[in-house]
Amino acid sequence: MTRTRYTSDMLGLRESTLHRDLKSYYAYLHGGLIEETVCGYRIDVLVGRMAYEVQTKHFHKLRPKIETLLEGGYRVTVVYPIQGILEYRTAAGGHRKRRKKTSPAKAFEELVYLAKLLPREGLGVEILMLHERATRRRSRRNRVRNTHLVAILERRSVESPVDLLGLLPSVIDSPFTTRDIMEQAGVGKLLAGRIAYTLHHAGLSERVGHRNRFVLYRMRDLDPDPGGELGDPADPGPEPE
Repeated sequence: MTRTRYTSDMLGLRESTLHRDLKSYYAYLHGGLIEETVCGYRIDVLVGRMAYEVQTKHFHKLRPKIETLLEGGYRVTVVYPIQGILEYRTAAGGHRKRRKKTSPAKAFEELVYLAKLLPREGLGVEILMLHERATRRRSRRNRVRNTHLVAILERRSVESPVDLLGLLPSVIDSPFTTRDIMEQAGVGKLLAGRIAYTLHHAGLSERVGHRNRFVLYRMRDLDPDPGGELGDPADPGPEPE
């Protein structure tokens, strides 16, 4: 990726190379400002009253910032990058590409922490499937995704809870349990539970009982009500399955 003048190096921020590259990309793409302070929070990229926040993990830490910005009249787009292709240097000095077995459904690993906020007007999420190149510098204790942005392979937008269904690799028959999600979407038990939780607390499904030892969900009517929004589901809190 070609470097632009929209960088945060001058601020002395401790961040991954990928995070810095994505901030530069969004600032250049939208003509925004990097690291502006709004409502007491530092924003990755600010474009008018739109805040772009790049987050590779730990979405639960974003909730207070998102709520404060929305209450302050700002719109927020959370940018979540997923590694699709990793390019790295070989011992012979060349480069090799490794395609990761992943899909946009992986985003539910983090979207689960924003499930109750997704129905809020002004909040959106952009899921990016990326081609990344490993840097020569090793990450500290593997805590940082130390890669450069090479290309954006695919982009999925979640502008309303209904868009969450587009992240799934297949249509889930209703009614359903987490076991059905595992079988029909081809995902593991943990991710299936997070998908079920997210769909429910975002207002797309409701609990209607149990099937064997699993909570049974039914998809709600996705037609908007007269107010233009989905109604709020009952919120009994998370239930382990």
